[in-house]
Amino acid sequence: MQSRKKHYLIVDGYNVIYAWDDLKKLQRISLDEARELLIDCMSELASITGEIIIVVFDSYNVKSPTVTIENRKGIEIVFTKEYQTADSYIEKLVSNGGKNDIFKVASSDSAIQSLTFGKGASRISSNELEFYYNTQKDRLIDKSAKKISKTNTNLVSLDEQSLRILEEIENKFEK
Repeated sequence: MQSRKKHYLIVDGYNVIYAWDDLKKLQRISLDEARELLIDCMSELASITGEIIIVVFDSYNVKSPTVTIENRKGIEIVFTKEYQTADSYIEKLVSNGGKNDIFKVASSDSAIQSLTFGKGASRISSNELEFYYNTQKDRLIDKSAKKISKTNTNLVSLDEQSLRILEEIENKFEK
């Protein structure tokens, strides 16, 4: 029996924050808010695509002897331990992945792109991740709009006599 392939999207958190215009502007006001917005976006993406998404942040001004992992909003959020870079954590994740697992790494950092590509992962830049996210979101919106449109078309396409009968029934219930 062959095991199902798991599709992972590993995101270099701060690299993405400093690449996306909205997140970059927000981080100037509050880095915490920028992180939360990225987490929300990646959570939404995971619910649309079904990918396992792991967002990795360097421990920023935090002295932590261990890695902190949170499972929140359907994704995994990682804060590396003190002195550990997100790059080294991401490389380790890809290296330790199962042989049937498929990894895609989102970062514009050329070093992490090269390291993970050498381990068999595909790579996309932070800007390509933003495009991917927006495209997936737009597809979902279009799909929902078509579903709603189809439902409305079915109601509107009733003949005049059927519409009158429905109106009479509705009027009887209102009395």
